[in-house]
Amino acid sequence: MIDADTTMWGRATGGIAPTVWLQHHLYDPNHVHWWDLAVSTVYFSHFVTAPTIGVVLWLRNRRASAAFMRRWVALFAAGLATYFLYPAAPPWWASVHGLIEPIARISTRGWATIGLHGAGNMLKAA
Repeated sequence: MIDADTTMWGRATGGIAPTVWLQHHLYDPNHVHWWDLAVSTVYFSHFVTAPTIGVVLWLRNRRASAAFMRRWVALFAAGLATYFLYPAAPPWWASVHGLIEPIARISTRGWATIGLHGAGNMLKAA
């Protein structure tokens, strides 16, 4: 995937992985920007949006809830199968193992701006 990303975006990024290019241009280790909070919110939404929709549907319409859950499980299974066929690692892992230039794991750093330091620490420990 790193080679594919670099090939697709190499001309725009100067031949480096897009994640590395983005961190060089948008990441400031000494200052948390508004977009850091936006990125952290989107990252967190992946963990709560689908279960929340499932619960709301279950409370309001059991038939719609069952259809939603079947689709969610099918999508989960397709994602898992895709991972087994073509495994991918998150950019921070690729960086730790020397596959790309050093980058920071920043997906939860935006929560510091609103006082949720522990939330990011908890997810990083998992």
